Amino acid sequence: MAVDPNIIPAGAFEIQFSEEKQIEGSNMYTGYIGSIQSNIKVVYHLESQSKDLQWWYEFAMSHCSPYLLRVIGKCQSSSVGKELLFTELVEGTLHDWVKKNPLIDSEYPERLSKPFIGILGDILNGIIYFRCTLRQPHGEICANNVYLVNGNAKLGKALNPKWYKKTFGDDINKFCGMVSSLFKSKGSKLPFGLDHLCRYLQKYIKFEKHLMNAINHPIMLTLDTRCEYRLVAYSLVKHHQNCQLEIMVNKRLGQELSPKKNSRWSWMERIHGKEFETILHYQHNQTLPPSPPSQLPPLQFGSLPPPQPQQQMYMQPQQQPPQTQLPQTQPQLPSPSVDYSNTPVSFLKYNRNAVTHVKDYDRRITNDTIDRTLSSFVLEFMPLLHEVLTRLGVFVRPLPVTI
Repeated sequence: MAVDPNIIPAGAFEIQFSEEKQIEGSNMYTGYIGSIQSNIKVVYHLESQSKDLQWWYEFAMSHCSPYLLRVIGKCQSSSVGKELLFTELVEGTLHDWVKKNPLIDSEYPERLSKPFIGILGDILNGIIYFRCTLRQPHGEICANNVYLVNGNAKLGKALNPKWYKKTFGDDINKFCGMVSSLFKSKGSKLPFGLDHLCRYLQKYIKFEKHLMNAINHPIMLTLDTRCEYRLVAYSLVKHHQNCQLEIMVNKRLGQELSPKKNSRWSWMERIHGKEFETILHYQHNQTLPPSPPSQLPPLQFGSLPPPQPQQQMYMQPQQQPPQTQLPQTQPQLPSPSVDYSNTPVSFLKYNRNAVTHVKDYDRRITNDTIDRTLSSFVLEFMPLLHEVLTRLGVFVRPLPVTI
C-alpha cells in the first residue's frame, strides 16, 4: 500500500517487530511498525550514526519521486552508535536481483531482458531527476544502493553536495561502471547497444538533452517499440522542415559507419532471407503473393424484391452504372519501383518498408523476427542513428518530463 510519511511522525512512533527476518546478504530486516492510526509493513536498515545519515534522512523526508527510495522514519538502536532507518518495503538491492535474474534476452543476446530494461530506465530517470530537477548530483550510484520496489528500481542514500565534491559526470561514470560490473559478475559481454549507450552518455556528459534522450536509446526499447522507432525516424528525416536534414544525416551517419577515410559504406549485399530480399528487389511488375481467402459472406440471390414494371432508369449514353467497391484483399506493397542506394537514409527507408510490408508475404513473421533480422544486417545502425539524430536535435520519442 502507499505510505504517507505524515501518518508516522519521525521519532514519535512505537516499534513493534513481528517475525523479524534478515534479508539475505544485506543489513535490511522485514518487520512491522505501529502507530495509533495504522500498521505499515516496512524494511528497517541498521546504520551507523553519522551526519551523512541525518542529512539523507532529512533530504528523503522532504523530497518525493517515483525514482527515490521513500523513507518513513528512524530511531536509535539498542546497539551503541547505531540507528534504525525505516523505508518502504523493498525486495532487495539490484546487486541481489542480478544474482537471480537474466540481464539479456534468452533468444537474442544483443537485446536486454524486459525487466532489466525497466530497471536501467528507472535508474536513468533517477539520475535525470537529480540533475534536471534538483540540480545536484546523487553521488552514490551503485548496485548496492539501488533498491527494487514492486519490480521498479529506486535510488537509495544520496550524498550532501556541500560536503562531497561530486559532479553530474560522476553519476554517469558510476552508472556505466555499475552496468559493466553487473555483466562481468554474470560472465557476459555487454551487448553492442548497451556498450554504445555507456560510451554515448560519457561522450555527451555535459549535455542534458543527450542524458534525457538516453531513455529512448534503441537498447532501452522493447522490440515492438524498436520497430515503431524505425518508422518514425524515417518519417522525421524525410519530412522534416529542415530540407537539409537528410543530407546531414547521410553525411554524419556515414562517417560513423565508415570511420576509415575513402571507405564506402554498403548494406545491400548484407540482406538475406526470402521475404527481406523481396522487399529489397521489389518492382512494380512483380507477381504479388497469393491473396488470403476472402472473408466476405456469400451473395444471397433472390433476396431483393423484383423491379416494378413502371419504374425505369434513364441513363446518359456515356454514363456507367455505379459499381460496388469490394475491400482490397491484396497486400499493400511499397510504392512501385523502389530504388535504394548505399546511404544510411536509404537503409532507414528499407527498414521502414520491411517493418511495414514483410508480413504481407508471410503472416507468421513477428515483430521479434523483424527486429532481430534487421538488426543483424547492420548491428551498429540503430544506436548510431540515435546518436546522430540527437546531435541534430531530432527526437524520435518524447523526452521524459522533469518535475
